[in-house]
Amino acid sequence: MTVDAADHPIAVDRVFNGKCQETMARWARRGMVVDAVVCDPPYNLGMDTGDGWDRYGDEFVAFHESWAREAFALLKPGGYLCAFAAGRTYHQLAIGLEMAGFDVVDQLMWIYAQGRPKGRDLDRSIDEFLGKTAERPVVYTDHVPAYVVHGGPRAEEIPVPVRHSHPDGTEHEHDLRRHRDVTAPATEEAQRWQGWNTQLAPAHEPICLAQKPFAAAGRDYLDLASQGPGALNIAATGLRRGDGSIRYPTNVLVDEGAGHFIDALYGSECARVFYCPKASTDERRSGGVANAHPTVKPVAVMDWLCKLVTPPGGLVLDPFAGSGTTLVAAKLGGFHWLGIEMSEQYAEIAEQRSRRSRMGAR
Repeated sequence: MTVDAADHPIAVDRVFNGKCQETMARWARRGMVVDAVVCDPPYNLGMDTGDGWDRYGDEFVAFHESWAREAFALLKPGGYLCAFAAGRTYHQLAIGLEMAGFDVVDQLMWIYAQGRPKGRDLDRSIDEFLGKTAERPVVYTDHVPAYVVHGGPRAEEIPVPVRHSHPDGTEHEHDLRRHRDVTAPATEEAQRWQGWNTQLAPAHEPICLAQKPFAAAGRDYLDLASQGPGALNIAATGLRRGDGSIRYPTNVLVDEGAGHFIDALYGSECARVFYCPKASTDERRSGGVANAHPTVKPVAVMDWLCKLVTPPGGLVLDPFAGSGTTLVAAKLGGFHWLGIEMSEQYAEIAEQRSRRSRMGAR
């Protein structure tokens, strides 16, 4: 069972249901400290899930500053924060972190080959404007997976089991797929703009690496020796060569598709990047939990980030726990963890996933 955010947070390895700003402020007043923050906050892309969680408009920088300021208060001096962002809103995240007191020290890049374009086809938009959508001829029918999030289907990469509750108390679970007709332009005006779209296909997500400054200039080594955080764990995150030596990690993470491309160009021994694909269907179902969260990150990526910025046995905080991937990764890496999630539904999923994962398992 998840814990209400008003409860005392000293008992770690738990998920708290509530708003992260209020929860972190309460914890700071009680003297709580954490070693690292690893999270995937909203991107402000207007994802339509019915509750407005990804819609901040012109207040997005202020939103980032609000939660980052509370996270800053909880972090030990020298502690790191890793936060995902979208390419076109990353700068707002970085500005918000700096306004909260953080030093932005690097931008990591997770590159993948599985992104789908989410823009608008101009020919379709023109036919809609002219009232000719119904006249567009069907070229073929595509079968695309979809998630159900708060009752609204949204096209995505991988189908996951969706559990529905009925008024009579029964439940059933199935993979939801959506039929989509791929059509051609119906008007001469639309034909002139066939093949034009408003966006490129996404193939990367930036990760902001920020640090809380040390308490005083020149105290780096003293704080590091006495408190733990303040440096990056190169030994735990570097790639091992065949002879057992460690290749220094870079600020680029890629999936298998992009990794094969790099290997083909430079040779596998030259590639100095960490390979990790998007979360698979099996990973989403880990622990036997039906997980329909729309932005699940792979455990391997969060595991790599936790190991990079957290001292051995340290405490990792995720103020946007979602379905709990960061918490699972922290547990597998031998760290303690705390998660905060605004949605009661996903807080419960995060709790189940983190409880059912086994330390040292993959």
